[in-house]
Amino acid sequence: MVTYSDLVTLLLAFFVLMLSFSAVRPQEFNEAITSVRKAFGAAAPAGLVPQLPLHPGQQTEKARDTARKLRQRMQVLGQEQDVLIEFDATGGIKIALPAALLFDEGSADLRPDALSVLQEIAAILRELPESFIEVRGHTDTTPLIASGVYRDNYDLSYHRAHAVMAELSGAGRVPERQFEIAAAGAAQPLTPNDSETGRQSNRRVEVYVRGLVDARRMEELSTGREFMPEPAAAPGEEPSRPDVL
Repeated sequence: MVTYSDLVTLLLAFFVLMLSFSAVRPQEFNEAITSVRKAFGAAAPAGLVPQLPLHPGQQTEKARDTARKLRQRMQVLGQEQDVLIEFDATGGIKIALPAALLFDEGSADLRPDALSVLQEIAAILRELPESFIEVRGHTDTTPLIASGVYRDNYDLSYHRAHAVMAELSGAGRVPERQFEIAAAGAAQPLTPNDSETGRQSNRRVEVYVRGLVDARRMEELSTGREFMPEPAAAPGEEPSRPDVL
């Protein structure tokens, strides 16, 4: 018979052993926790086993791997020039989808050609249950027809963002709880709206995938820079600033 004090001692020894490693894989850690609980007849219900956060190195690799997979899938579809995959300065990945690929002019109904692109994106997002996803709609400054379905460009941009989110969470099976919708209207243009080329660039839907890596490491990834660790200063010397490659 296992007494309470024996159980506490074993659990303490277990956690000391886990902390002695410099890097622990989250999946292996959680599997070990579950095994210990089951061994003592105290298996936790699904979702209650504590999750170990990703190590910074694992976060970086996760972001790189996600961006690589997205680019590969867009290349297979022949959309690598139209669908842009970028590292976002706020600490995530931005997927920029041109409105011409997704919608007809003045509409928020998805074109049939857009469905395969969104399904490929959803397949990657399903692998990121810990991420937060913002879908943001953008338009140009062209006024909408007064008798149209949408009140203004903000209304149109909202419904376009919602259509993309609904496809990703519906047929794409990405949990809806991970999403947030934003309507920017014409307030965040990429280029001036004084030409058709500029207006076309501004009509877009952006999908931000966040929670993969902290903002500082994302800046290093997006600029191709790696920060060297600061060397130990000799006695009496001021610590030197880290070199930037």
